[in-house]
Amino acid sequence: MTREEASALFQFPKSILHTYDHWVERRTAQPVQNYGEDSLPWLNLLLTLSDIGITAPQAERYLDLQVQGRPDAAERILLLEKRRAELLETVHHLERQREYLRELQKEIESGTL
Repeated sequence: MTREEASALFQFPKSILHTYDHWVERRTAQPVQNYGEDSLPWLNLLLTLSDIGITAPQAERYLDLQVQGRPDAAERILLLEKRRAELLETVHHLERQREYLRELQKEIESGTL
């Protein structure tokens, strides 16, 4: 199926298809002509990586390592752990902001602000 068909049928964002195309073209030196059954697992993986905030270059590196198999699992895990740490830092920052909002609201409600 074409890029447009894959996008319409499976609801893949164009950015995911673009990342996949770039990855395949870099590996094979040929442009993607059609998306087949063998493309879907890779596209789904790219979608998952994108959803957790992995950048396109990082995702391509992850796919490269995935193709290489088990010996490179450590680097894939490291990439995921790094992203997890970044997300936790963001969560903690958002929790602090929420607490500041709560404190300000209490001050407004009690008339001290």
